[in-house]
Amino acid sequence: MRHFLILVVAAVLLSATGASAAGYGGGTGTPEDPYQILDANNLNEIGLHEEDWDKCFVLMDDIDMEDLSGVEYNTIGWYVSTHENHPFDGVFDGRGHIVRNLCYSAAEGHCVGMFAYLRGEVKHLGLENVNIDVPGGSDVGGLVGHTSAAKITCCFVKGYIRGDSCVGGIVGYNEVSRLTSCYSEATVSGRFAAGGLVGYGRRCQWIYDCYSIGDLTRGGGGFIGFSDDENCMYIENCFWDIERSRTTYDAGGALGLATSQMQDPGTFATAGWDLTISLEEPWHMWGKQSEGEYPRLWFENPDNYPLPQFSGGNGTGSNPYLIANTSDLNSIAHDPRLMDKAFCLIDDIVLDEVALNAIGQQLPFEGSFDGMWHVVRNIGNFVDSDRHVGLFGEIGSLGRVCNVILEDVHIDTVNASCVGGLAGVCYGKISNCSSEGSVRGLRLVGGLVGSADGVVLRSFATGNVSGRFTVGGFCGGNYGAIEDCYSQSSVEGETLVGGLVGHTSNGTFSYCYATGNTNGLESIGGLVGENSGANISSCFWDIDASGIGESAGGIGKTAGEMKQRSSFADWDFVGEDVNGVADVWRMCLDDVDYPRLSWEFSQGGDFDCRDGVGIEDMVYLAGRWLMEGEFAGAADANGDGVVGLADFGVMGEAWGGD
Repeated sequence: MRHFLILVVAAVLLSATGASAAGYGGGTGTPEDPYQILDANNLNEIGLHEEDWDKCFVLMDDIDMEDLSGVEYNTIGWYVSTHENHPFDGVFDGRGHIVRNLCYSAAEGHCVGMFAYLRGEVKHLGLENVNIDVPGGSDVGGLVGHTSAAKITCCFVKGYIRGDSCVGGIVGYNEVSRLTSCYSEATVSGRFAAGGLVGYGRRCQWIYDCYSIGDLTRGGGGFIGFSDDENCMYIENCFWDIERSRTTYDAGGALGLATSQMQDPGTFATAGWDLTISLEEPWHMWGKQSEGEYPRLWFENPDNYPLPQFSGGNGTGSNPYLIANTSDLNSIAHDPRLMDKAFCLIDDIVLDEVALNAIGQQLPFEGSFDGMWHVVRNIGNFVDSDRHVGLFGEIGSLGRVCNVILEDVHIDTVNASCVGGLAGVCYGKISNCSSEGSVRGLRLVGGLVGSADGVVLRSFATGNVSGRFTVGGFCGGNYGAIEDCYSQSSVEGETLVGGLVGHTSNGTFSYCYATGNTNGLESIGGLVGENSGANISSCFWDIDASGIGESAGGIGKTAGEMKQRSSFADWDFVGEDVNGVADVWRMCLDDVDYPRLSWEFSQGGDFDCRDGVGIEDMVYLAGRWLMEGEFAGAADANGDGVVGLADFGVMGEAWGGD
């Protein structure tokens, strides 16, 4: 207890120090708890603290920067040369808010913009009345001066940008980076490589669904000013206004159109843009475009888009939206403003023939979703089954999903990549979840998750998983951390096929196992198909059930050995305290079953061995009363992280049951 209290006090002090030392509005800079930017002072602090340039930030409200002039604004990141630089490597989420009146003026400068040098991610952010005026400057952009392997999504810039060379409305110098659903309405002035959206395109460019309508006062490219590698330009469904820009020239692959065409909704609908057509349909990246107007991003006119009605709550952590039926569940994906909200499932849901809008398919889900051990059945029919397929299309780095049980999954998407019962892609955290059924896709296919680059804890998958490339019974590809998980899924694929995971690199596995029959043609493993550098510890697979005697990690054991608790000597089981107090696993008798996660039993009030609910469970509950976190052990019946009356009620309802 003494050590525990010391750790708690230290964590509190470190948290307080981290939030206040840099002058932010709150948070610790982690994906779970990003630094909060509340006002102009908070925003201007980021540029002073290089130690925070790999952290996560979230803009909490619109901000006006009008009190700063000249070089008083501290640009974020810096770049002198390829060997002397420091980029912003973190994540800046504008959450649909707008920064107004950002000003920076100097006679000269290299890499100037709100972000001077970006190698991280910026998303859902608008800049209005920005004024970047560096007449002798290079790599000058409204949002970013210089990018390298960066990602910019759903952003716009309006204002005035002036420099000498490599000058762009969004980015001045764009290198091997990706821009999606962005636009510039900025006046751009530059002598060399001036472009409406991007000034200089270096090496490969990936730019999708973007446009530019700004005036080019000294000429240049309507969309991209200059490119040094036209063979590596992936510019798709992008446009610029040839009348407002006063040029028909462009160095990229965008299409120049007249103003009337740019203000015709049919132009962008035909190009396949993610446009809102009516307010009754699920949300889209772009708002509803009216005749005679340019497309605008979803957050620019929020009053025109009412949020869906749920069965209660307001979407905060203390009062989450309540999901009670199919309509509630299918409404989550309706609006991007819901992607950072909190949700709680309060009843079982059967989807039947309902076409499901995957949550976070257009933008990552960055909120929280607590299933409260309720069951969602019959997932398989999706509105969009071409990308990131699962109940959650993509769980972002801030997203948290827990206590969700999926049954009768039947996902069949032959041509889709990143396919899983629970999530197509996970960069956040999944805990205490399961998926039972069949999942089929093309690449990165898993029973629970298609591709995992976050943290997955205490979860499992059963059923059948099939695909062609990178297929795993639990997860197709793992590039993060998987702990205390298992798969009893049969697996079939061609290349990179594993009982638990098809392919892993730079990830970690611990306390996991796989038992499903596994078949493939190349790079096949009972636990892992191919390992390119992951650390795997205390993980096993059943060589009899899988039919595979080899794996790119883990230890193979016979079916008989897999049903002996002694085979898992360092695992944290109910009934022992040598390996921890969390009681993650349960195996009451040898020769009966494989290890099971304790929450599979505790959600029914069965906390301790033997099977069934009785006096031993009452004793176990009493011993954990009011404990939290890992100290709650298997007594946390409702999954809220603390042992209390709700858990006693679950046990009471099941008393005397098998």
